[in-house]
Amino acid sequence: MSELLKNSRKAMLIQRKSLMFPTGSILHKGCKSGVRSLYATRVLVSSGFKSVRNMDGGYIAWMEKRFPVKVELKYDEL
Repeated sequence: MSELLKNSRKAMLIQRKSLMFPTGSILHKGCKSGVRSLYATRVLVSSGFKSVRNMDGGYIAWMEKRFPVKVELKYDEL
């Protein structure tokens, strides 16, 4: 991936989060395996967010550890 594309994605992530949350907010990041959310966590922390947490191992680890999961069914799935 080109450096320009990486930087533009970083900028978009920071801009979106800055509009939604003050830099003092507690943010929790997660993804399927925990790798992308770790990257996002590092970007946010280096951009001034004070309390950002990454879900280590991602959703896969969450499911393997049998942590609680709430699934909401859509009306047409009932």
